[in-house]
Amino acid sequence: IFVANFCVSYCCRSSGCRLDASSCNINITGSRFQRRNGLWDIDTSVVAYLWFNPAFAPDDDKDPEIDILHHMKSKLPPAIVFFGDQDTWKKSWDTAHAKWESLGAKTIDLQIAPNQTHSFFNKEPWRTITLIAADRFLVQNGLLAGEPTLQVPATGEKLIPAPKK
Repeated sequence: IFVANFCVSYCCRSSGCRLDASSCNINITGSRFQRRNGLWDIDTSVVAYLWFNPAFAPDDDKDPEIDILHHMKSKLPPAIVFFGDQDTWKKSWDTAHAKWESLGAKTIDLQIAPNQTHSFFNKEPWRTITLIAADRFLVQNGLLAGEPTLQVPATGEKLIPAPKK
């Protein structure tokens, strides 16, 4: 998606994040899309990632084109990542996250939803909670301005920032 003339990668479906993450640090300026649409002057480099429970499979290594571990670089644009602590895909994320950190990436904001499983953000109150967090993330990174327009649910659920290593 484009936000204020910047390309922000939004991946809300778990396996879609696999391709999205594999393409990080690839500047597609001059791509077929741009040639077809006459968009030569638009930089389509991703400036931020919004990842909702990215599902990297343990057997992705059988296909290097989608194996995120083959495509990682230290210069990752700012990323916010949402996971439920009961999500069975989180273990594969932890592997990828650890490798990014070993490469020196310091731009990942991992947010954990307590007692939640895969795709927790598809239902209330978590939908609103994650959208507010994503909005604030975009503001912090200079891609949006102002306060979120959604109201924090009165039910009290909260995302927990993962400890920084």
